[in-house]
Amino acid sequence: MSEAKPDVPNRLDHIAFLDKVGRLTAARTMPTLAEEELASLGISLNILYQAATCHRGCHGGAHMLERLCGRAYNLGCAAFHLLTLGFYDEALGLIRGIGELSNIMILAAEDPVAIQEWISADAKTLRSKFGPAQVRKMLEQKNSPLMYATKPWYGELSESYIHVTPQTKPNQHSGRAWVGGAFQKEGAEKVFSELATILCNMGLMTCRWFKFDDLFEELAGEIRAS
Repeated sequence: MSEAKPDVPNRLDHIAFLDKVGRLTAARTMPTLAEEELASLGISLNILYQAATCHRGCHGGAHMLERLCGRAYNLGCAAFHLLTLGFYDEALGLIRGIGELSNIMILAAEDPVAIQEWISADAKTLRSKFGPAQVRKMLEQKNSPLMYATKPWYGELSESYIHVTPQTKPNQHSGRAWVGGAFQKEGAEKVFSELATILCNMGLMTCRWFKFDDLFEELAGEIRAS
């Protein structure tokens, strides 16, 4: 006779269970993250926060870039929290969204006419002309050296971690699937690498936009050191 399985916590006990597992997962995760890359991530988030909140002074205007930086900051913070809790697929979904924001910011730098059309476009035009694939194609046609969220990058995240297929398994990063958050070394490394890279790229671009020369040098130096 097989042993009876313990009851799954219910009601408020399940909420307490989530908190306990999250704390245990975070305690295992944080020591595995490289201090140099954590520093770069922190600088990048600081840059996005200062730009989004006009911390160094308001530039006026429509605040389009400020809003994009704010969205990237929130997505980056949320992805980092999900990383520490062991929800890697979910974090990678948010990172893909940061990649889309990154491409819009690059388009603003490289094609002022297109970005003005994007700003004034209605919902139908945004879907038909300025979806993620269309923006990537615009940057590809310009041979943009700044683009990180390329078609292969976007496709790999979409097919492996976001799109649902008959083969979908939740959070399978270390040879088995997990329901709920759990520490997996491979998953933590994948998410941390992707998050640090995309946010550092955005941080450097944002410094140029907002003339944060001191933070640009600090972040560039940290990247070189790591």
